[in-house]
Amino acid sequence: MHDPALIAFRPLCMDDLPRVSGWLAAGPARRWFARRDMTYEEVADHFGPIIRGERPTLGYIVIYAGEPAGYVQTYRLRDHPRYWRALQVEPGAAGLDLFIGREDLLYQGLGAAVARRFLREVVFGATDASTCVVGPDPQNRAAIRAYEKAGFRYLKTVRIPDEGSLEYVMQADRADFE
Repeated sequence: MHDPALIAFRPLCMDDLPRVSGWLAAGPARRWFARRDMTYEEVADHFGPIIRGERPTLGYIVIYAGEPAGYVQTYRLRDHPRYWRALQVEPGAAGLDLFIGREDLLYQGLGAAVARRFLREVVFGATDASTCVVGPDPQNRAAIRAYEKAGFRYLKTVRIPDEGSLEYVMQADRADFE
């Protein structure tokens, strides 16, 4: 079990992209987050607008024990109308995505601790989100267990238009983290 006191977040910056690109090239981050091989240029094209504030997403590097360990982001679902309509959740809902990139930290409970702390400090601590949803692939049992441990509850399974993929939608409410 990891010490939650050793978890911190710092805004994603351009200097992080080589590391993030490496994380997305292998392991669970590749399988569940990237879902395909991505060149460095594609990673930069995806995350660059987040870093520059051109996309309504707040992206952070997860720090554990002083070292970069993963990536986490949040966004208002209503800023992504197609996705928001597909999920059919309340207007004040935020979304959350995260992955642990360091293989030596996988499957040890860090993801749940990161999600809990990020919900408390960022999603509900620094935004006016009333609820937060996460949508792992229904086959990603490790992520589902981690989100359950973090305080998320199953809401529904939804097929995402234009992607064709299913998401196992889970929700955590602000009141549970105050």
